[in-house]
Amino acid sequence: MALPLCAIVPVRNEADRIGNALAQMHRAGVRRAILVVNGSRDGSADAAKTALRRLRWEARVMEWKPALGPDVPRAIGTYAAMRTFPDTAWFLHVDGDWGGGFGPMLQEWLARATGSRAHMVFVGRPAAARMAERRTPPATRPDLWLWHRVLRVRWPQWTDVSPAEGPWLIHRRAFLDLSPFWLHHPGQWFARCVLAAGPDLRLAVMRGWDARLTGNRTRDRQHAKRMQETLWGDAMEGCCLLTGRRPTRRWQGVWWDGYHSQRRVDILRRVSASWNPDGS
Repeated sequence: MALPLCAIVPVRNEADRIGNALAQMHRAGVRRAILVVNGSRDGSADAAKTALRRLRWEARVMEWKPALGPDVPRAIGTYAAMRTFPDTAWFLHVDGDWGGGFGPMLQEWLARATGSRAHMVFVGRPAAARMAERRTPPATRPDLWLWHRVLRVRWPQWTDVSPAEGPWLIHRRAFLDLSPFWLHHPGQWFARCVLAAGPDLRLAVMRGWDARLTGNRTRDRQHAKRMQETLWGDAMEGCCLLTGRRPTRRWQGVWWDGYHSQRRVDILRRVSASWNPDGS
């Protein structure tokens, strides 16, 4: 059964994986998508279009010659989805490099997420709570450690969140209070969701997502290191917002950039400037 949602899928050099990712989403009931192909040299856009024709989805493939950097495609894709599919209530954020058989798990997660009556749904990781007992950040996923330590003071109901981990599910209602622009920065996006949450804008953290089933592509150690630095810096900036401080990526005298400086916020700002909430 088709779900009333549109998937937002960033794609970069995933010609050999995008077909599977879309097929697994199809198993979960997804029938609409915006694909943001960027910085690709392997024919990802053609592979995506071939898969979409086979699945008979309503979809748009956006092609950007430059690489947009982490998460910027999420924001750009959301602006496009809101305009392309004005009757869509939900926006599902997934990655184009998921190579596993995650379709049934996504179907079950979406059923619980859409039934939660929340407008913004994030993935929960029970391990985050155990990390917070440490006095110093762990070598692996220090971002989860920081989120838990900050959230447990005022928002203990969300302490097991993993803000940077997909999938995300966002209701159109959320964009009456929050700009899609901030989707380019998972740390600031989650922090702004927390600060805006209330009776009319509900947030939920949903467990039951096993990232091992997505079959994420294994990349080199340098890439993994830079991604971890990106998540760590994003968490710092987000937690600064939650505690009323000026956002910074500096921790104990070290600036944690990762891939943050490669985010093409300049391109995103141009897209954002052309957006009107009524879709015109």
